[in-house]
Amino acid sequence: MRIKYIDYLKGIGMLLVIVGHCGIPSPWWNYIYMFHLPLFFFVSGMVFNSRKCDIPWKNYLQDLFRKYVKPYVIFSLLGLLITMSFPKVYGIEPSYYQLGVYVSGIFVGRGEFAWTGNWGAIWYLLATFWLLVLAYIFGKKHRMFIYGVLCVVAPITSVYLMNYFSWQYGNGWIIWNIGAALIAFPIFFLGNMFREMKQKLKNVPKIVFIFASIVLLVVGFLIAKDNTGIVAFANNGYGDLERMYVGALCIPLGLALCFDAIYDYSLVRLLGKPVEWIGRKTLLFLGIHGMTIPVVKLLVYKWFAYENWILTAVLVLIVDTLFIVVYEYLKDRLIQIVGE
Repeated sequence: MRIKYIDYLKGIGMLLVIVGHCGIPSPWWNYIYMFHLPLFFFVSGMVFNSRKCDIPWKNYLQDLFRKYVKPYVIFSLLGLLITMSFPKVYGIEPSYYQLGVYVSGIFVGRGEFAWTGNWGAIWYLLATFWLLVLAYIFGKKHRMFIYGVLCVVAPITSVYLMNYFSWQYGNGWIIWNIGAALIAFPIFFLGNMFREMKQKLKNVPKIVFIFASIVLLVVGFLIAKDNTGIVAFANNGYGDLERMYVGALCIPLGLALCFDAIYDYSLVRLLGKPVEWIGRKTLLFLGIHGMTIPVVKLLVYKWFAYENWILTAVLVLIVDTLFIVVYEYLKDRLIQIVGE
């Protein structure tokens, strides 16, 4: 059964991704980054159904390729085409070398600006692909126990590999974002446990959920804010791993408990409609927002002679929304024409 407020959580995560990429100043930038991507990994665990482990592996992989690898390739090629076509807008020097760097970045799945330009946020799709592959492989028997063991083994393996590659090659990045997937597995597992426990806790008073959510949000923030580094999954930046996990586990769980408690209130559902819609269109927002942000930033700077991250974020949301509405309208019309 689909959890009703999933789209609210995804919408909040997507809004924070856009705000984070629009130049919000520190320390707010640091605060957003300590949980906005972990929130998506948590949601992936919430929607993962253990019955998927019974699907034949070929069918399961085909479904993952369709949902994650295919859009990754499409948005990467689209981003590459637009960036190379308008180099001044995107702040690059057009050259075969730069083209080669971008193609290499797409192939190996790097999320940093230097490797995949403004569309780099879609690295998340590859990380989620590997996360769900792990969930399938180790979810056949004794699932919860093995997932629990993997919560310890996966991060240790990722840290070891990052250190090994740093020592051997001077760069600790792991191809296709497998390292990020290993680090994210405990977050995914917590989301999946929340899904499993939700039905068992349905008779717990809502006030208990609200109190628990406040405690988790406060504790997660207070501990994670003193992290020694910036949390950036795209380039293996975790700072103090223990503090990173406190924020990455407590804050998404706190948000989930909060929405579980307040979702049924009609006022919340009414006011949250725009966020819910953004959550339903997360993939499209994720794929195009990186292309629109530099254009909007240039326009804002031209109008006001200084950068304004709030106005930039608002305009990006408006422009992206218009793109998505037009795209879906044209897609529906095309389907109707073909059907006729």
